[in-house]
Amino acid sequence: MPPYLQDLPAAPNASEQPVKKVLISAPFDDPSTELVRTLDQSNYHPIVRDNLTELLELLSEATPAVLVADVSFAEIELRDLLDGIERITPTCQVVVYSGDEFKDLERGSRTFNARIARIKAAVDSVSADLTTVAVVPANTTNCILLVDDDTDQHSLIESLMCDENTDVVATESTMVASLIRKHKPAVILLDVGLPGVRQGTDIARFLKESGLAEDAPVVLYSGRSDEELATLAASCGADGYITKARPPAELKVRIRSWIK
Repeated sequence: MPPYLQDLPAAPNASEQPVKKVLISAPFDDPSTELVRTLDQSNYHPIVRDNLTELLELLSEATPAVLVADVSFAEIELRDLLDGIERITPTCQVVVYSGDEFKDLERGSRTFNARIARIKAAVDSVSADLTTVAVVPANTTNCILLVDDDTDQHSLIESLMCDENTDVVATESTMVASLIRKHKPAVILLDVGLPGVRQGTDIARFLKESGLAEDAPVVLYSGRSDEELATLAASCGADGYITKARPPAELKVRIRSWIK
């Protein structure tokens, strides 16, 4: 077990509030690690376990105030955990989230951090005895697929849309079919000048002709001029275009306008 996932001491807190133990049932992955760090900075003592037997033992030994459970973790049966809580420590509150929502997200990215903050807020809520079970809802209802070899653009679009109930899946690969099937994006942004043989216009033409993107507008996203992009979009069948030269606030508005 990595040292930073061991039972951590309570963080110093200026208030007189007692430190509350939080038991986290999840794999030892980036989300659970970051959740430990975030909770440890507040008035909590987080403990991570990925084994049901150890979890049930800790329920009786540690008497945690809150249990946080990753419902997508195959090794943990939520029903068994809830039964254990009811039997061993019925005063323990419960927060559940899905680790699947963190797939393809880079630790430390705005979207990643926003999801950790949502879990932390749910822990704060139940630890204040406002509810007995808090389900952290899916962070997004929409997805933007960005195909661009410029990672700065990945960060820019993610930062612009992180508070728009929108997830950003960014890739440098031109092999986008599997990503479309997996994420079902609300809009597909394609850089025109991509490395390799296939350009953004080639991908746009393929997506429109194959019907793979029939549920999502295909939008060229490039630093080229409006006039050139308008011509390229018409030639490859793209639904529209957005030039990267726009100010960030305008980029956000234009991207949002393409989300149904």
